[in-house]
Amino acid sequence: MRVPPFERYRGFTRAAGCFILGAVVGAAVFNSINHNHLNELHRSVDKLNTVIEEKNHDIKQLTEYKNEHNNVIKTVHIYVENNRMKKPGTGIDSRTELELKKIVKKDFDIFLGRKVYDIGDDSRLTRTLLGNKVYTIGVDNKKFQVQVRTMLVVDTSLTVWVTAKMQPAL
Repeated sequence: MRVPPFERYRGFTRAAGCFILGAVVGAAVFNSINHNHLNELHRSVDKLNTVIEEKNHDIKQLTEYKNEHNNVIKTVHIYVENNRMKKPGTGIDSRTELELKKIVKKDFDIFLGRKVYDIGDDSRLTRTLLGNKVYTIGVDNKKFQVQVRTMLVVDTSLTVWVTAKMQPAL
């Protein structure tokens, strides 16, 4: 028995190789696009879960203080001022920002149930205690220094603006 000449199948082998290479490249491109969409979906789900947690917490606080009159702080809102415009790599990603909001909100929950007119007495103490507090967030234990910029009481809600800077790793 004789081996057939390979020159007869050279074109077919080349076409099959190109087809397989195209399938591999196409699968890689499809996988990267799918991964990008999935990553965006996770970000939006995290944001929505945070909003749901905040609303449930607000509902719980409002039902707790519903018998009180409108002179009691019932909700706390935290805003993280992010300096993303300075340098491209120095901004805080959205997941870390959500974690920071949760942790800082826990610290400011001490104001819930306090009278709106008495908040001025405690604001200096809070500003000094939480002024340059360092929080450790995430699996990789990134440290962020959080500084209170503004505290504002409107009706029955306390709104706090903070800035966060990532501490350099030692």
